Amino acid sequence: MLDLTPFDYAFIAGAMFLAGMIKGLIGFGLPLIAVSLLSSFLDVGLSLALIILPIVVTNFWQGLTSGRAKAAVKRFWGLLLMLTIGIWIGSRIVASIDPDRVLLILACVVLAFALLELTTVRITIAPRHESPAGFVAGFVGGLIGGLTTTYGPFLVAYMSALRMSKEDFVGSAGVVWFWASLSLLVAYGTANILTPERALVSAGCVLPALLGMHIGSLGRRRLNEELFRRLLLIALIIAGLNLLR
Repeated sequence: MLDLTPFDYAFIAGAMFLAGMIKGLIGFGLPLIAVSLLSSFLDVGLSLALIILPIVVTNFWQGLTSGRAKAAVKRFWGLLLMLTIGIWIGSRIVASIDPDRVLLILACVVLAFALLELTTVRITIAPRHESPAGFVAGFVGGLIGGLTTTYGPFLVAYMSALRMSKEDFVGSAGVVWFWASLSLLVAYGTANILTPERALVSAGCVLPALLGMHIGSLGRRRLNEELFRRLLLIALIIAGLNLLR
């Protein structure tokens, strides 16, 4: 059994509720918020293990309830394919590359994109370039994810440049995140990071994460497109700064 006190379990549940609420509001951010909070008093390996099942379930639910899952798979099949290949390659070369250096490069790219978007500059991917750009974004995002488990910010930047509506973004992101999280689930299981004891606690984290996500999604419906985009960019800046820690 894990050596956790009742207070620890309460804090974990609260962290997952808050992380789920942010995810429900903007479509991503659960790992960013949850790991930042949990790793303040838990081992990083344990923190990563506890969030894996909530990530898989909330991503599945996000894609399913959006009503856009089928369309997202058809639109982003190339990205999903290259994402899988990138994660597989990254997980096998992680021992030979400094993950901190990869995170530094990722942070710089994400911050540059978000800060430019908050000015009058608009980075847009034209429809005719979406497919080839998706192959590249999927592979790079997967490679980074395989090396660091942090695939989200780069893919959020790519999808943001497609200028989708907030509901299309959230639905598509759910499908992409779900696919990526399944790959990480397999990787964590084979690497003995998600042990049976940790998996049991991780399963218990699913309910507060879903509850928070539901409340956050209610708030998202009240946001107009411009405010949603601003919140998305602010979240990207926070994610980029968090990667620099």
